[in-house]
Amino acid sequence: MAFWKRKNRRSIKPLRQRLGQRLGPQRLGPQGLRPLGFTLIETLVIILVVGVLSAITAPSVMSMMDGVKVDRTIVEVRTALQSTQRQAIRGTQVCTVTLQLASTSGNNSGSSSGSQSGLNIDANTGIVDVGVNSGKGNGNAYGHSKNNDTSTPGSNTTSPSATPAITKNTVTGTCLASGEPDLPEKVAMATNIASTSGNPADGIDIRYGVLGGAEFTVQGLATSTSRDASGKIVAFIQERNNLKKKCIAISSTLGLTRVGNYVGDTDPESITKTGVCTALEWNKQ
Repeated sequence: MAFWKRKNRRSIKPLRQRLGQRLGPQRLGPQGLRPLGFTLIETLVIILVVGVLSAITAPSVMSMMDGVKVDRTIVEVRTALQSTQRQAIRGTQVCTVTLQLASTSGNNSGSSSGSQSGLNIDANTGIVDVGVNSGKGNGNAYGHSKNNDTSTPGSNTTSPSATPAITKNTVTGTCLASGEPDLPEKVAMATNIASTSGNPADGIDIRYGVLGGAEFTVQGLATSTSRDASGKIVAFIQERNNLKKKCIAISSTLGLTRVGNYVGDTDPESITKTGVCTALEWNKQ
């Protein structure tokens, strides 16, 4: 009996004492089980590993997020087109979808004489004046004001007919049952569909008739050797050339749309002549 008590007393040592023997005294605080934390070297190693992993994975994560934005833009635009087509057939009416494409560069249309507004910097004093310089040019830059009257430097002259620059892609329509879609920012869009008025600032119209057919004009089709007369809308990220461009091809006969990957330049005539929109598999449409 005495032997059993000694053995039992020896086997039920305090937990603190047994852990102290396994972990070592350097891992125990003054009160036994309270840890002292990581050492400086261990902390620096952990920070280094986390920093290296973040630097490796950050570009991939950003590319994935940009790809999601491009896909969402294509889905939103295609949904608006299909919804407008259904409403035109259902209501036996002509419905229109209008694309307003963001533009950061000028759109030179025609050849005319006029004035170009800008900043005038005096080389001697460094004073900056906002004025209008008269002269001849190749049309008016899209997004900048124009004025046919001459003005002295320093006068802040703005034409009432000036068209403000469009900073975000928008989709509007006369028969959008679900409302206007909110397209993601940072995604650029291009198309080979011509504007009805000839000025892209007025919007690009795609009309659907009572039978569901789409009516639009394709730029560069008359001089193109390609037999593809479909209208194409391309979405892409300008800062990421390695990211796939996505496209929507619209049939003018039946108004059907298909989604695919785009290869080629993004100016209107190149989209018509050399651009290729390869349709995705049917289960990814």
